Amino acid sequence: MNSPPANDPPAEDRQFVSEQGRSLARELALKACYAHDISHVSLRDALARVIETGHPGGAQDETYASTLVNGVDQQFDELDQAINAASHNWSVGRMGAIDRNLMRIAAWEMLYGGIPPQVAIAEALNLAAEYGDAGTRKFINGVLDAIARSRASG
Repeated sequence: MNSPPANDPPAEDRQFVSEQGRSLARELALKACYAHDISHVSLRDALARVIETGHPGGAQDETYASTLVNGVDQQFDELDQAINAASHNWSVGRMGAIDRNLMRIAAWEMLYGGIPPQVAIAEALNLAAEYGDAGTRKFINGVLDAIARSRASG
């Protein structure tokens, strides 16, 4: 029997977070990761600031956003290595802040969070359409798909 990954939210948290709630949580996590990236505040402080500004969700959204932010923080180097390996001729440092943070969140969900790759990629692409530029969706899709294929084969 497979046990859930160590960073997977407890079953009681997962069952009450709707897919819409998870989408909102991903958006909160993206905003926190972006704020961390450009202002160099800690990820936890960045998430607290994002939550303080208000959002239409509830405590479960904040809990899953916190799970995402903590997961990205704990596996930061591993996530960047996976993204670098999957993105040909691009390093994470050269990528736009929105792009790299969307990929960190989605990669964490796929690699450590127990989220099916197609779900994590679709959610990242939805956020890319809202926050990214014209090439963001195609680039993110290619990199995340490569990470998913690498995970499946190894």
